[in-house]
Parts: sequence; structure tokens; C-alpha cells
Amino acid sequence: MRTRLLIISFLTLYSGLFAQVTLQHRIGIGHNPTTKTYADISTNALYSLPNWHFQAGVNWQGSSYLGTSLQALTLGAGYNIPISQPLSAELCYMYHPHARNLISEQTVALSLLYLPSHFDIQIGTYVRFLQSQQIGNETVTESKLFLYQLNAYIMPKNNIYNAMLGVRSYDTFDIEQAGNPIYVLQLSYRPKVMQYFIEGCVKPAGFYNILVHPFHTQLRGGIVWTP
Repeated sequence: MRTRLLIISFLTLYSGLFAQVTLQHRIGIGHNPTTKTYADISTNALYSLPNWHFQAGVNWQGSSYLGTSLQALTLGAGYNIPISQPLSAELCYMYHPHARNLISEQTVALSLLYLPSHFDIQIGTYVRFLQSQQIGNETVTESKLFLYQLNAYIMPKNNIYNAMLGVRSYDTFDIEQAGNPIYVLQLSYRPKVMQYFIEGCVKPAGFYNILVHPFHTQLRGGIVWTP
């Protein structure tokens, strides 16, 4: 009897811990003049506590032009501010190896995230470090940069069916210049613990430099699992 109670207690504790994990798996296909047509696959994990949450993700890309390579790694942590509104402070680190161009890119971002039932609103700042092996590992720093994300949902976010329209400079594995936004249209279906989604993304050619920021399109879909 005692052994049975221990097993039940362990399973209850395990299920409670596991219920705090959210997994997102996403695949996509995109095109721009730099990488041509490419395939994209990523996995992102979120672990939530009452006041904190932690995130880690990895993104791979493959194309006939550039081959297959690790595109990005990301780590993050957030603190749920103890007020009546769903507001949190977020710290994020991104690493892009860019091995083909002998350049590595590291980004540290700090932001505020507000999540009411019909919106995702995120604003913040970031610092980017670019290191080139072609010029003696010299590091160039970009600082005092602005990031944002605004998503608007037709229905409350816990609805079974939903549609979202977003504009952002901050995506899961990328932070663009504020003047080069990404536009996103998403359709989703959430029957129970699993959410299925498909979304189209368009990034117009950059206002400042069309060669560095070319026109970019992407179609991607995936699942979000919250057991």
C-alpha cells in the first residue's frame, strides 16, 4: 500500500511538472534572392513556472544553393510581473553562425511582453555583435536598436478556431531592423492540448539597403503541444 502511494505521488508530481512544458515544431519553405528557395525546420521548447518561464530553440535551413546548415540557436528567460495584467519582462539570446560567409552573429534582446486575450504586444531593445573571420575576427557592435511585435487575433487566443494578423521586427529566430518589418497572416486550429497552425510571411525589400534586406516570402506550418 505504501509503495502504491509513493508511485501515485511520483506520477502526480511528474505530470504536474510535465504540464508546464510547451513544445513547438515548425517546418516551412521560403525564397529570397540571397538564399534562393530553401526549406526550414525548427523546434522550440518553453518551460513555465508560476513567476518565470524559460525557452530554448534551434533552427535549421537547407537549400540547393547554400546546402544544409544550422541557422540559429536561441535561449530566453522571462519574469511574469506580479500585477493584474498579463505583463512580463523578457531576456533573449540568439546565435547565428553564418558559416558560409565566415561571419557569426550574436544578439541580446530585452523587452516587455503584454498578452491580453486578443493581442500580443512586445517592445524592446537589442544589441547585436557581428564577428568576421575574414578581417581578423574583428567585432562590430550595433546597439540602441528597437524591436517590436504586434499580433491581433480575431477570436480570443484560447478559441478552437482563430486567425491572426501580425507585423513585427522580432520573429522567433530573427530580429530585423525596425524599418524592415515582417508581415504575418496565421490560421490556427486548437481542438485540445494540440494547436495546428499555418502562416504566410512577407518581408518587403529593405528601405535602407535592398541588397542586404531583399524581398522575402515564407510559408510555414506546425504544431504547438501543451500536455
